[in-house]
Amino acid sequence: MNVRHGSWRRDGWLWTAGLVGGGLVLLAWNLGFFVAYEPWPQYFFAVVLAGAGVSFFVGYVRTPSQWWRLIPGWTMAALALMLLLSMLPTPPVRLIAALLFWGMALAFAQIYWLQRVDQWWAIIPGGLMFVLGATIALSGIIADIELLGALLFIGMGGVFYLLYALNTHARQWWALIPASVLFLFGIFVAVAQRTADGELAGGIVQWWPLFVILAGLLVGWWTYRTAAPPVNTPQPARFAGLLRKEQKVSVSTATSDILPAANNRE
Repeated sequence: MNVRHGSWRRDGWLWTAGLVGGGLVLLAWNLGFFVAYEPWPQYFFAVVLAGAGVSFFVGYVRTPSQWWRLIPGWTMAALALMLLLSMLPTPPVRLIAALLFWGMALAFAQIYWLQRVDQWWAIIPGGLMFVLGATIALSGIIADIELLGALLFIGMGGVFYLLYALNTHARQWWALIPASVLFLFGIFVAVAQRTADGELAGGIVQWWPLFVILAGLLVGWWTYRTAAPPVNTPQPARFAGLLRKEQKVSVSTATSDILPAANNRE
């Protein structure tokens, strides 16, 4: 108990020192204290971040139950790569920004892959991080904000569809609800943005409840086709056996109570 408490306190102090030190370094960076020494500070901090990421990976290998170490490990690795790419003559700014989200997406993807039955929830944050990163990366090619928003909603809907498709051990049927809402909203935004006079968009606004009706019909069809879960009712023979067993126990208990009383009278 004391060892666990000491380990917890040690990790807490290490996180405190890391966060405070990292914040001070970032503040000094923003104030321009390292400009005169470039590009050596970028190389130095890239190595430090990579080393920190490796330490988290080593900690996970030594203690596989602490899967949370994969999240800062992949994040540190992504930050190190971002620093290295930022030193290019013409750095791809949006792609560099997307790397942070993709690093976290890789962390959750590995968490899901390690225990796909128990840690199915990792698909949601991992998929959302990947979609956000992809949207940021595409913003360098697509200048239309409405279209980017539509792609963002469609991608988030696809994450929940993926959750329903991959979790075959226990179907997460509820994932179809946010998946359908997000996907249809993304389609609506894309179609409304592409309509010049707004007539088609107005028709979609008027008739979109039909999609809700269709979703209800699909749920009803799925309910009709899916077999009901078996009800655990006791079988007659098993119930009779349990009853006989209880009767034997009660008889033996009563006999044990009577015999001591008879012996005492003797």
